[in-house]
Parts: sequence; C-alpha cells; structure tokens
Amino acid sequence: KLHQLVIHLFQQFIHKHKQEVTNENYFLLSDKDYKNVQKAEKLLLDELLIAFPGIEQTAKEVGISATKLKNDFKTIHRLSLYQYYRFHQMNLA
Repeated sequence: KLHQLVIHLFQQFIHKHKQEVTNENYFLLSDKDYKNVQKAEKLLLDELLIAFPGIEQTAKEVGISATKLKNDFKTIHRLSLYQYYRFHQMNLA
C-alpha cells in the first residue's frame, strides 16, 4: 500500500510539473500576439461551413506573417490552425 501511495504522489508531481512548464509559454506572448490569435480564431470560426481559408490567407487578414501566426496559435491552443478548424467543424456537425 505504501508503494502505491509513493507511485501516486510521484505521478501527481510529474503532472504538476508538466502543467507549470506548459504555463510558462503563457508569458512568451504579448497582448498584441493574443489579440492576433483571437482575430485568427474568429476568422476560422466564421468559415466553418466553408472551406478552410488557409494559413497564408488568415495571416494576411490578421496582419502578421504565417510563421508568426502558426507559432503563436500553437503556443496558445496546442493545435495547428487546421486542427483547431477541423475540431470546431466536427463539433458543429
């Protein structure tokens, strides 16, 4: 029983540590970066019944580079723009 308790505590420690490391990414982005990602989210959600607008087009409409948008979006959502789009498309269906 003590062995199980030690394993459980160790697993909790690992889980908590992973959360803290993930949360550190929160501070890597500025408010402007978050607003740009929010604009991209809105554009993607407005197009759910139409074809995926593409990363280049979305970045152009947001006003940042495609690379910056991909990186910031992945930092916040842990999904690519397309994965995010498909997830919400499937939920809508």
